[in-house]
This record gives sequence, C-alpha cells and structure tokens, in this order.
Amino acid sequence: MSETLPQLLCQTVAEVYGTMFFTFLETAEEAGLTPDPGQAVFLEAAIGVSAREAKGEVRFYYAEPLARHIASNFLAIDADQLDERRMRDTLGEAANMTVGSLLGKLDPKAVCGALDIPVVRQAGIRTIGDILSQPDTIAFHSDFGWLLMDYGVVKTCFKHHE
Repeated sequence: MSETLPQLLCQTVAEVYGTMFFTFLETAEEAGLTPDPGQAVFLEAAIGVSAREAKGEVRFYYAEPLARHIASNFLAIDADQLDERRMRDTLGEAANMTVGSLLGKLDPKAVCGALDIPVVRQAGIRTIGDILSQPDTIAFHSDFGWLLMDYGVVKTCFKHHE
C-alpha cells in the first residue's frame, strides 16, 4: 500500500459517506474553501481505537445541517422528521463504518486494531477553529456544512503509514 495515512483517510471518508450516506465530501483544500474558525459544531461522534500499545478516540465533529442530511439519507426519512436520537445513532454508525473501513485497509488481517462502541454527544461550545488547531485534524466540506475529523490516535497506532 503506497498511500499515506491522510490520503487513505480522505479516500475512506469519501467512499463511506458517498456510498452509505449519499453525501459528497471533499477536503477543504479540494473544495478551495477555508472553514469559518468561529463557527460552532453541533454533534461529536467518538469511537475508541486500540492497536498495539496505543489507545484513544477518533473524533468526528458535524455541523447541524450536515448531521441532519446524513441521517435523513441513511434512514430514508425527511430531515424534519428526525429526532436527535436518530441523528446520534446514525452519526455513531458513520463513525463505526468509517474507522472500521480505515482499519480494514491499514490492518487487513485484524491483527492490531480494535474498535469500541461509538459515543455521540453534544459538541458543547467547541468551534471549528478550536478543533482545527489540534494536530492531525482534517476538514471535509459538503453542501450541508463541515465535517471535522481528529485522527491522531490512528496515526499513533499505525505509524508506518505516515
């Protein structure tokens, strides 16, 4: 496998969100856009990852319109019929599918990586600028808002793909 971890991550996000949620995502660089650093995020989905000696969480941060769009597409119901529980369940499933797919590419024999059950919560008062100031965070843009992903634990667990 010749891809770097960020390349593999971007490919995986595009595949999972495009196929399972009918949502086209591209990196900020690909879109030629810069996220507004003061914009708040709505929900955070976190999934625990352990591999070798490392353990931590991969975190996804969603704009509210994007969270609604993803859940509406996945569940095949109108966005105005969604309750927060359904949105949370869908975003947890999105985290599980994305990180599971990524680990499958990094560790095809499942020797090293393990996933926990995802947890979805309100993101609190976090802003895009706050999240993007962290290392190993990438921004994806869609017509429905931003998705931010903190993948630092995967980088730690699978250093040979940097």
